[in-house]
Amino acid sequence: MPVEEAICLLDRRDRLTVEILAEDVGVCLDGGRWFREMEICCGREFDRPTVVEMQGTLKITLTERPIFRAEVGLAQHTCTGEKLSGDVCDHYTDGGQTTCIISDGMGSGGRAAVDGAMAAGIAAKLLQAGLQPDTMLKLVNTALLAKSGDESLTTLDILQLDLFTGNMHIYKAGAATSLLRSGG
Repeated sequence: MPVEEAICLLDRRDRLTVEILAEDVGVCLDGGRWFREMEICCGREFDRPTVVEMQGTLKITLTERPIFRAEVGLAQHTCTGEKLSGDVCDHYTDGGQTTCIISDGMGSGGRAAVDGAMAAGIAAKLLQAGLQPDTMLKLVNTALLAKSGDESLTTLDILQLDLFTGNMHIYKAGAATSLLRSGG
């Protein structure tokens, strides 16, 4: 496989990411000998590669395999007689970290659904763009205030779980402190 460019990046936590730009010549990229050789060369275990095709060129991204894996479950309940809920849950995993975003648009029906979806959507995009949670919460608050002249009440809970260490950080805006329950 002709390689145009290969970049190895170590983040501040000493986690390795390898990005490879290569010509698409039909090589099987789902594991195999080349994958094992990369692990041996780098002295790291990698997660399954992410492959994106861009006009005959492949971008192959290898990230270290985390120790933990996150499972996210979701349930919603609407008020009696309502078809829409203000409860929104979004989650994604990126670079060994799973982020869960829970938003609750106050009230019921369409307005609550719009407020909850807007808050969760903006929060996810800002976090994925690299903003810190404290900064993101201020920007989401500003966006909701600017959306209309009416008051918009929405809560946000952000949980970030490091899949390498198991450490988590929880950020909350607009509601009382959450309770974390473990072992009953």
